[in-house]
Amino acid sequence: MNRCSRVLIPHVGYNAFGGVDAVPLCIRSRDTDEIVNTVALLAGSFGGINLEDISAPRCFEIERELKRAF
Repeated sequence: MNRCSRVLIPHVGYNAFGGVDAVPLCIRSRDTDEIVNTVALLAGSFGGINLEDISAPRCFEIERELKRAF
């Protein structure tokens, strides 16, 4: 089984509650730096990024690094 980190680009559930479309993306990596780099490269194509299903404390490290990147 491939383990991955899920990055949710606002979509269906968000549409029902906030009128925002989104697409769930699975990044096949558990490495914090790879996830940050991938999200940073994709960020210009999307209006928002929701990090979902990433365990603590890694999710906080990713969030912190993304804030620094932007």
